[in-house]
Amino acid sequence: MIEKLKLIHSNQEKESAVSLYPSVIDALFEHRRYVKNIFLQIKGHYEVAYFGINIINPSNELVSFSSMPHIEYNLIQQGLWKYDPCFSSKKLSKNTLIFWDDISEDNLFLEQIKEIKLTSNHFKLGMTLSREINGFNFLYSYATSSNKNNLKEYYSAQIFGLIDIGDYFCNSVLNVYSEYCGSYSVPQLNQLNSKAPVSSLRSGLKLVVNNL
Repeated sequence: MIEKLKLIHSNQEKESAVSLYPSVIDALFEHRRYVKNIFLQIKGHYEVAYFGINIINPSNELVSFSSMPHIEYNLIQQGLWKYDPCFSSKKLSKNTLIFWDDISEDNLFLEQIKEIKLTSNHFKLGMTLSREINGFNFLYSYATSSNKNNLKEYYSAQIFGLIDIGDYFCNSVLNVYSEYCGSYSVPQLNQLNSKAPVSSLRSGLKLVVNNL
C-alpha cells in the first residue's frame, strides 16, 4: 500500500508540475472580504452558490481566490490539492466543464476531496473549467445547492453564461493577483474575452475596483 501511494503521488506530481505560491494561504484569506464582495455580484446567477479561481502563471505557480476559502485551505493543508485535477490545467480541456463527481482519476483520495468540496458544504454539484491567456491558466470552479433535476445537462447548456460570470470574477481580481505574479505581466482585461456572445448578464454586472 505504501509503495502504491508513493507511485501515485510521484506520477501525478510529475504530470501536474504545478507548485503553490509561497504565501498562497495568506493570499486566500487576506483578500477574502474583497473577493466575497465580488462573489455577491454573481451569486445566484445560474444558481451558483460558490466560485473559486486558481490562477497558474507561465512558471506553473498557483495562486487561489475563493468565495469560501476554507475549501481551498483544507485541500492545501491536507496535501489533497495535488490529487485534485481541478488544480491542474493539464487535466482539463479548455472552455469545457468537468464535473467534480465525474472525475475518474485513479487515486485513493477522491472521496476525501469530494467530502471537502461538496458534502461538507451541502453542494449538490460542482464543476470546473479552464481558460488560457498568454501562458496563464485560469481555472474557474463553481458549485450549486440546487435541487433541480438534470443539473449536469442544465449547466452544460449554460456553459457560455458560466464563462461570462467566471471572466467577470477573474477580471475583478486581476489587480489583486498582480501582487503575486512575480516578474510576469498580468494579462490585460480586454484579452480575457468570453467565448460566448455578449449576454444580458454582462449589462447587469459592474467591474469592481479594489480600493484596499
